[in-house]
Amino acid sequence: ENLREQWLEEIRYLRKQKIESQNAANQLVIQALKRQALIATATARYQAKAQAERQNEDIRLRALRARAAQERKRLLEALAVGLTALGNGILRLLKDPDLLFKLITASLFIMIGA
Repeated sequence: ENLREQWLEEIRYLRKQKIESQNAANQLVIQALKRQALIATATARYQAKAQAERQNEDIRLRALRARAAQERKRLLEALAVGLTALGNGILRLLKDPDLLFKLITASLFIMIGA
């Protein structure tokens, strides 16, 4: 009877050891899965952030190009207005010899310092 009791105790002990060993193995698997999930989450966040930054960069570049095109158009329009005014002034001087003579005379007096 005592031998049987020892044998049962030994079986209980071995079962308990087996269960503890399985629990430890399960904990290792759970920890590995958690690490994989964290890595997957971090990777997904990084990829989403990188994608958003690329899209924002594209938007900024398009806006910058639009502003540059608008500035170029404004500059060309101002240049055209200035050159038109200069051309009209030259034509007026060439059409009116008296006005041209007065301009040349005034310019000479200014240069001489009189």
